[in-house]
Amino acid sequence: MTGSGPIAATAFTALPGLFLTALITSAFLTVDGLAPAGTTVEAYAWLIASIGTGQAAGTALAGAVRPGRHRRVPGHATRP
Repeated sequence: MTGSGPIAATAFTALPGLFLTALITSAFLTVDGLAPAGTTVEAYAWLIASIGTGQAAGTALAGAVRPGRHRRVPGHATRP
């Protein structure tokens, strides 16, 4: 990441967010068109589950490659 601070953080989160609505809309319309009759709800559930899994994997990867604080264990987690 080339910048730090609230302005850079806002820019780095707003830029992908501009395209997210169009991407999600396109994904749901594609699923709606491809799902066999009677399976649309299940197809939507699979789409939502895959999005959540991707977000979780991305967060885990970002935590693994970012040096520093993520390796520290919070004090309350070490208590029996």
